[in-house]
Formats: sequence, C-alpha cells, structure tokens
Amino acid sequence: MPLIFTERARAALKRLLDETEHEPGQVIRMRSDVHGHYHLVLGARQEDDQAVEHEGEVVLVIKASVGAHLAEHLRGAELDILETAEGPVLDVPKVQEGR
Repeated sequence: MPLIFTERARAALKRLLDETEHEPGQVIRMRSDVHGHYHLVLGARQEDDQAVEHEGEVVLVIKASVGAHLAEHLRGAELDILETAEGPVLDVPKVQEGR
C-alpha cells in the first residue's frame, strides 16, 4: 500500500519544488536517517522509488523500502503539511512499533 498524502501536502510539495533552484531531473526525495527521522532533500529519481504526483507532475519520491516501512506502520494515515513559525513542515504521524 503506498503512502497517502493530502491534496494540501501535494500542492505544498509542488510549490516547494517550483521555488527551489535545482538541476534538471532532480526531485524532492524523502529519506530517513539512522535515528529514524525523515528529511526532504533534492536528488535524482531512482528506478524503485514510490512517486507522489500533483497535477500530473512528480513532486516527491520515496525509496521503496522507506515507503513500505512507513505505509506498514501508518496503516492508511494521511501525511499532511503543518504551518509552523519556521514555515511549513511535513507532518508524518508518529510511527509506533507493533501498531
């Protein structure tokens, strides 16, 4: 089951991609670090990535293993954008082991 992003999140990712200087072919990638934190970075799309689209354009890619892990633990929860004092952030519901 792929991850679910709200329309608001997809639109915000599209704006971010449009407003960020990047090389042709680069997209926003969601990646995880060794501590289990998720980050958005620019990078090239890989063959096995899960793609998130907005209005027919890929706005975010997620490594298949990262997407599968999140989808398994989130079980249908939607990822959204939260407006904070520092700017918008991607809201990933807390992943709970054994959920």
